[in-house]
Amino acid sequence: PDGALLNPMTALAARYEVPTTARKDGNTPEFRRRKRRSEDIKRVVIGSGRSGDGAAQSVAPSRQAENASKMLYKQLCESGRDSLIAPLKHSLPLESTFKDCLVKIAKEEMPGKPVAEWLEERVKKTLIAAGNPIKMVTQQLIAETIALLRYRVYWLLENYEGCRLDQCSLRHTYSGTILPGKNVDVAGGYGMLLQTAATTLPIDIRCGHRVLSIDRSSSSERGVVVVCAAKEGGSVSEKRFIARLGCIVALPLGVLQPIASNPGVRDPAFVPPLPEALMGAFDRLGMCLMDKIEILFPSRWWPNGTGSLTIATESRIADDFPFGDMPWAHWIVEEDDPPILVCYATGAFAERIETMADEAIEWEGVEALRLAFLGDRSGKGSNITRIASIPDPVKTHVTRWRSDPFARGSWTFFKAGTRGIKDVRSFQKFNKEQGGEERLFFAGEHTCDGSVDGLDIGTVHGAYLSGTLAANELLVQNRKNVANT
Repeated sequence: PDGALLNPMTALAARYEVPTTARKDGNTPEFRRRKRRSEDIKRVVIGSGRSGDGAAQSVAPSRQAENASKMLYKQLCESGRDSLIAPLKHSLPLESTFKDCLVKIAKEEMPGKPVAEWLEERVKKTLIAAGNPIKMVTQQLIAETIALLRYRVYWLLENYEGCRLDQCSLRHTYSGTILPGKNVDVAGGYGMLLQTAATTLPIDIRCGHRVLSIDRSSSSERGVVVVCAAKEGGSVSEKRFIARLGCIVALPLGVLQPIASNPGVRDPAFVPPLPEALMGAFDRLGMCLMDKIEILFPSRWWPNGTGSLTIATESRIADDFPFGDMPWAHWIVEEDDPPILVCYATGAFAERIETMADEAIEWEGVEALRLAFLGDRSGKGSNITRIASIPDPVKTHVTRWRSDPFARGSWTFFKAGTRGIKDVRSFQKFNKEQGGEERLFFAGEHTCDGSVDGLDIGTVHGAYLSGTLAANELLVQNRKNVANT
């Protein structure tokens, strides 16, 4: 109605009459319910130090620390007027990461000094430049500012990209496109939408079939031969399918990447091997990791109206780099009834979570909440947060996308060394220039190069749109082949 481009997933939901709710639409009951849960309670846990042997305390973030951390984030991680990284984006090698850039800035400003020491000095200067009297710039204020800066780096950069600072490309991070417009909630979730579409359309969906090989060799003149390991009952047998018009491969990038690092991998095997342009793109692009820790409590212990809980902490890593490993930083109130909190984990935190048992994750998460929102051991801070106690959970659910053999990660990011959108464009170029001859086409969020409105990398709507484009290209190429015979 407002002239904005319609999100492909919203269009799909409308097609199958699945209700959606715009998150910023103030006239809906769903929005009014969410608006009542808009408060964010933020705490800064300091005093434990990087060695972890100090007496930790939880404090409310000061306005001075908040403002200084915002200023520092703009200087160290954005490309605005005061940016320190902007001049280095194209002067440093293509393989450079955000960490490489920050370390270089630190070494140039304070040669021979540890990065952590450089950061403390820069924080101090920023606090003074912001108008704080020197006598007010205490070690606690500096520690608060560093903790809040670490949180901003984690939430706005590592969380957005889904990777660590020592992985993401300095030059190409944030290079993807994004469709404008409102976010919406789909009634029943994406599962309901897919189920509705699948039961409406005459589609033969085979679950329990793991693709072993995709053979498009000239000997397979009837079409592309796809061999699967089919699990039926308690047994597994090989089944052969012939895709007469062609095959669309929508496997996640994480599943395809081992083929580039080990061409002998039969998981699946492509016969003949894929072109070097695609193999190189598989290898250079990155598959990020974001997991969710959902905890169900016996009762709601957070104040009414709370939408999120934020915990900013000092670094606990025993090395010189003061960023990374930001555990338990951001919690979303998923529901008040039943009372469910969800913590989003990415970067080094998510990598560690994937190796832990659910019981250990639950214990660590609840202890982090208690330390932050119940104050220190003497109980300080509980009146500020209006939280009297935090009960033991009823149940915890943890996603482990990296460990899932059919995903091996969450979404695509621009890894250090990538050629950015040029690598992503390799898939669309292959579909148009070689797909017809090869009878092979690629789809998925990793193939979204922004060449069409909504073809956005790392998004659900981009993945869906890439599938429709691949299907259209397959039909166009088949018509050409028929016309030429």
